[in-house]
Amino acid sequence: MKRNAIRLGFLRRFRRVAFPILRKGVTGHMEKLVKVAVDAMGGDHAPGEVVKGAVDAVNEKNNLKVFLVGKAPRIHEELSKYQYKNEQIEVVNAEEEISCDESPVEAIRKKKDSSMVVALKMVKDKTADAFVSAGSSGAILVGGQFVVGRIKGIKRAPLGAVMPTAKGPMLLVDAGANMDAKAEISASVCTDGIYLYGRCS
Repeated sequence: MKRNAIRLGFLRRFRRVAFPILRKGVTGHMEKLVKVAVDAMGGDHAPGEVVKGAVDAVNEKNNLKVFLVGKAPRIHEELSKYQYKNEQIEVVNAEEEISCDESPVEAIRKKKDSSMVVALKMVKDKTADAFVSAGSSGAILVGGQFVVGRIKGIKRAPLGAVMPTAKGPMLLVDAGANMDAKAEISASVCTDGIYLYGRCS
């Protein structure tokens, strides 16, 4: 039951990031191939549950390619358990991992060959369109700013959480609960959330 819940949670997170991009990629009858770099070593029971979530995603969407980034032998071992189109999943080797008990700044700076940093670099160099990780949220925020970089005009990168409501899903920003946020930062985060939700809905 616990593993199923973790797998479902990862798949839901994967869908929230990738599927809106997939919908926006539709032009006429042509679907744009969307490429997602996944931190295969991040989160509980990785890489097993992460690999299963990625396989479920590509089996559901034909215009999706997933780069599973992490220790290649372990990822290939997990992939051998499932059926999927080989061209939709590619393994990218990375020898290091970032755990949730590490300092996010130190981990991103020192572990250049970690699954998270390598996957983020793929977004930076446009090899991938999006990044997904169930790992350290602190390291994701730091890596997003140090490796990928902020979009022009973004003052602080917020954590966004999609929450269900009676009228449909709601995007909560900033879910990171910054205690020292100034009024101008809070206003900027709100603007960012409105723009992001409008683009993805």
